[in-house]
Amino acid sequence: MPVSTDEVINEIKVRMRGAEKEWPSAARTLTGQVGHYLSDRQGMTTELGQLEAEMHHLANQRLNGAKLDVQAAQSDFHSRASGEKIATHLQGLLTTVLSQVEFANNFVLGVRAPNKPVRAVTLTGLVPADEFRQIIEKRQPFKDPTVSYGHGEFSHRIQWYCVMKQTGFGKGTSWTDFYSWVGTQKHDEPKTADGPPAWDSLGLWDALVDRAGANDQSTATPYKTASLDDFRSPENLHASITKNFTASLPLLSAFLDAREKKREASRIRNDAMLLKNYVTKKVYRGKSKFSDLSTDEQETIDNIIRNRIL
Repeated sequence: MPVSTDEVINEIKVRMRGAEKEWPSAARTLTGQVGHYLSDRQGMTTELGQLEAEMHHLANQRLNGAKLDVQAAQSDFHSRASGEKIATHLQGLLTTVLSQVEFANNFVLGVRAPNKPVRAVTLTGLVPADEFRQIIEKRQPFKDPTVSYGHGEFSHRIQWYCVMKQTGFGKGTSWTDFYSWVGTQKHDEPKTADGPPAWDSLGLWDALVDRAGANDQSTATPYKTASLDDFRSPENLHASITKNFTASLPLLSAFLDAREKKREASRIRNDAMLLKNYVTKKVYRGKSKFSDLSTDEQETIDNIIRNRIL
């Protein structure tokens, strides 16, 4: 059962006192509505279905009107060997659809290279809380392939896609302004008295879209979810798409599941050299190994990893 808008705001007020009187009323209203919406599985399935349909439509466009073979696409996602390119009509399907919506809503996407598509920021490690909120404040969408525990590297972008595509509330809203504003809201000082010191670094992002999964017993955050249907948790969203929505979201579920397994198998999350090779392939197209780079190029890769943002 989804949480009410009042429940969303009342919990946030405990650790962000500005929510009571200092927040603009429109922002407070939207916060409650977004939290309620993301916790409503039934409501979210409409936009997730739309995301699936847009991926399917794009693939068909690339096939020049030929009908997409969904089972073949699923097999391509799962069985592709390391280093083997996926079929052209399947390349970047999810990224392209998400980027189109982000771009239309004035999110800031970087450019990979001259005449190349825009792209979201890639996080190459755990970014300190204040630096992370700056990414949000700067209106930058991101993916985080190094986060494990079923988080899903595209989960946050999918959450915001759904928020921006729904039509039940926020008509005329500048979603990029709201997204940026969320990045400015953190727990109040002095330190909160109701939990571990680590909670002091958290903020509205954590409460609204980065809650712990329903099966997570960690004490690292006060923001829990009681149900796997509460998609304020990226873990809950990722698990539902890849395990429960396979029939209704065949392309999206297969892609995300294959991507998660690839990330775990590649061990970029805990192997320093594999991470360097991963970033090398992203930065220097045509080069797949850090050891093949010049000294200056290796320094560039090391700086990216050190700064945790690509």
